[in-house]
This record gives sequence, C-alpha cells and structure tokens, in this order.
Amino acid sequence: MVGWICRREQTKKAGGTSRELGHRGEKLMGRELSWYWAQQAERAIKALHERGMEASFQADPDVACEYILSRIGPGEIVGFGGSVTLVELGVLEALRRMDVILLDRAKKNITPAEKHELEERASKADVFLSGINALTADGRLVFLDCYGNRVASILHGPARVLLVAGANKIEPTLERALWRVKEVAAPMNAHRLNRGTPCAVTGVCQDCRHEARVCNYTVIIEHAPRPGRFEVVLVGASLGL
Repeated sequence: MVGWICRREQTKKAGGTSRELGHRGEKLMGRELSWYWAQQAERAIKALHERGMEASFQADPDVACEYILSRIGPGEIVGFGGSVTLVELGVLEALRRMDVILLDRAKKNITPAEKHELEERASKADVFLSGINALTADGRLVFLDCYGNRVASILHGPARVLLVAGANKIEPTLERALWRVKEVAAPMNAHRLNRGTPCAVTGVCQDCRHEARVCNYTVIIEHAPRPGRFEVVLVGASLGL
C-alpha cells in the first residue's frame, strides 16, 4: 500500500528497537503486497485483452497518473464519473491545468442544473474517465451506480473510455466482485455522501428501498463490442472505496 514503506535510515545495530523492527515488518509487508498485486494484475490484464479491452499495470501511482494524462490529447473534450480513485491519483486536479475541455462536474459551487448539463455533455466526450467498483480475475468489470449517468457514458457515447482501478479492486470471482460492490463500496460511498441510508449507518447492506440509496444500477461488462474503446489501467496501490 502506498506510504507503507518506511524511508528512515536503517539502524546500524545488530538488533534494533521494537519500533525499528516494526518498520522492517512494514517494509516486508509492503514489498510482498506489491508483488501480490502485480501478479493479480498480470492475470487480469491477460483476461481483459481476451475480452477485447486494452489494459496495463502501473506499479507506481504517480506514474499511473502521468500515463493516464498522456492518453488524453490537447483540445479533447473530457468527461468523468464520480471517482475517489481519480481524485486520489491527482488526475482530476491535473486535468484542470491541462489544455483540454474538461466537463468538470466536481467543480466548486456547481448547481444541480449545471452538473446535470455537464453529465449530459459527457456522453458525447472524446474521452470519458471513471473508476471501477470491482473487477474479476477473468476480466469482467463491475459497476454500481446511483443515477446511471456514469455507466451510461461508459457503455455508449464517448469515443474512448479510460477505466482506472487500484489492484485492491481485483476479486477472484464474479460472486466476490458483486459482494464487494454491495457490501464494501456501497456502504462507504453512502456514508461518504451522507445519504442517510441504512448501510450508511450500520456499514452493512440491508437491501433497502430507501430513496437515497446509491446502488440503483448494477452493470457487468463481459466483453468490449468495439475493440480499442475501453482501456483499463490497474495501479499497484489500494485506491478508491
């Protein structure tokens, strides 16, 4: 996980204090976790290619951000869906400084009407960016959406779609991926957005009928109907919710 590896100078003592030994343990854990994520990503990337999607793995989050930005050309119209992952990587902040037409649905003091208009325009963008709620080791992508604007633009409209996820989102089976989006992603997003749903209070999905629920649409992408339209970027870090 990003930030786990302690960068302090190693002690010259043969033994070391409990704190120093703890730092060594964290470094070892970080190294093994990075290795594990890389192995999982490699398997998922092979499966994604077989399903008609471009895919790559970036071990370093900063390099991942730079790579994502390099895939967007000057003057292009860029839309995006709500994504903690894109915020954590710094992609959105960087896009605001780039020579692109950013349909910024997350800008400060935006009105509901303005946000809706930008979301409508995003469906015709040159490039659309989004996080992924979960993906399977065999290359299926799973999304959970509240209003549907994000998955609508992913499925149809924009010429290219860049999908980004931390390796923590990779699940071994579709059953586990669906469990993740309902039992992990949904409660945390509902709590983050102050939705007032049962899961936002208890942290557990109640399969509610609350009008403010965030899990109204569940979408599974099995294969890309247009080769080259989807590009998945996996990152060697724990990102998003």
